[in-house]
Amino acid sequence: MIAVDLATGRIREDAEIKTELAESAPWGDWLASRLLRLSDLPEREHLVHPPASIIRRQRTFGYTEEDLRLLLVPMARDGAEPIAAMGTDTPIAVLSARPRLLFDYFVQQFAQVTNPPLDALREELVTSLTTSIGPQANLLGQSADHARQIILDFPVLDNGALARIQNLADDPETERTVTIRALYPVDSHARGLADRLEAMCRQASEAIGAGAEFLILSDRDSNKD
Repeated sequence: MIAVDLATGRIREDAEIKTELAESAPWGDWLASRLLRLSDLPEREHLVHPPASIIRRQRTFGYTEEDLRLLLVPMARDGAEPIAAMGTDTPIAVLSARPRLLFDYFVQQFAQVTNPPLDALREELVTSLTTSIGPQANLLGQSADHARQIILDFPVLDNGALARIQNLADDPETERTVTIRALYPVDSHARGLADRLEAMCRQASEAIGAGAEFLILSDRDSNKD
């Protein structure tokens, strides 16, 4: 990295630039005071689904026999995602006579590969599953608000992890969380879906305006109605 300093007529080199940026703000103090790891949050009582409800929930969320047999069973047995062909002989969602999830109506129109394959060991920086959640501060400013994040070691949350985040609202010293209900009556059809989406957007805007920093869209307690 080099920079041309027009004010002083100097060419600034890599080490000088990075040293100045590193000393321009108390970055370490901000991280120490604002950054949280999910594992640091206290355990909370969380939802435990009874085994008897598993079939109903699988139907509700569109699990197929193929999903169970080719994906979930191998993952539970081997602890790794199975390798399979990308092809499918099922009708596209819009032409299918069977109920399909909304997500099935939106698919990629191209195939994407990595060549050569990614090396998770030598390219750990770009293949890491670690991510962060939280409000995004003004990119043009420098403040401790940028460090107001929760670090997740894995981007998929189980019920226990979700409960930890959801109950942050109980502690006024940490981020606040608002849960928005994403269910609507089945007999209201497309109009009901549109109305619910509009209501969710409105509730999200109101929650953020009131200071909420985490929004959870929840479809819990869904049923045939």
